[in-house]
Amino acid sequence: YGEEEVEEPIEIVREGPRISEILIYPVKSCAGISVTEHKMSPYGFQYDREWMVVNRENYFITQRQYPKMALITPSFKGKSLVLDAPGSPSLEIPLEYRGKIVQATVFKHTGKAIDMGNEAASWISNYLGVEGCRIVRMPPNHARKAYNADKQDDLVSFADQNQYLLLSKASLETLNRLVKDKPNGDFTHKNFRPNLIVDGVNPFQEDEWEEIKIGNRTFLPVQLCPRCKLTTVVPEKGVFGNEEPLKTIKEERKGNFGVHLLSLPEHYGKVIRVGQPLLITKCKGEVALD
Repeated sequence: YGEEEVEEPIEIVREGPRISEILIYPVKSCAGISVTEHKMSPYGFQYDREWMVVNRENYFITQRQYPKMALITPSFKGKSLVLDAPGSPSLEIPLEYRGKIVQATVFKHTGKAIDMGNEAASWISNYLGVEGCRIVRMPPNHARKAYNADKQDDLVSFADQNQYLLLSKASLETLNRLVKDKPNGDFTHKNFRPNLIVDGVNPFQEDEWEEIKIGNRTFLPVQLCPRCKLTTVVPEKGVFGNEEPLKTIKEERKGNFGVHLLSLPEHYGKVIRVGQPLLITKCKGEVALD
């Protein structure tokens, strides 16, 4: 996607609306990685949901079927993606690995994917206890259109719907106050898997945004995030909990929590950093002053 261009220093702030955490999830439905900064790509953050697990029919599988996927921890070491999981040896997948091209399906999209080989297939099948699973990677010419996108060049990786998912700390704190039945303690961002966590805004204020800027990078909120049973997985245990927080989200939020974002092509290859100010440039029914 090109290297980050030399430009003016990135502004970092400690108060007001700002980015408080950045997360990527290299393997769809596995644990995330918190980073201090990360590069944008035509599909979202670089490496975010670039890999996924498929069954013997090459159809994607997630924590919705196998909650223990939450315990698969990715990391990058040198020029490899490394996966660790309880009771399993580390699996190292070279970033330059080029296996055979297969057809893989995520929801209604079927397209080309790169198979990560038999060692990876055995590793994930043994961990899940399901024969025939494989790990695939998004190809360089991946052409899956983002959900609710207006333009054909609004593309997305193997993420469920869109390039980025934003969640505010205030919204999460408010949700935790609304949920009464929490045998495993407060819910965290791990239940909701955002890429961007923002601080310094009011609860659910993000529902009203139509355009925001992080530094000089423009993002377009395209829809609220509809939630599913994956939110009820206890991330630290890799098992389903009770019906919360999904029950409360359905009752209080019409099933939505967080907001999906698309970025603009001119920002591909640019970097977003923790601490950057968030500017709300357009809300529903009004335009904020820039």
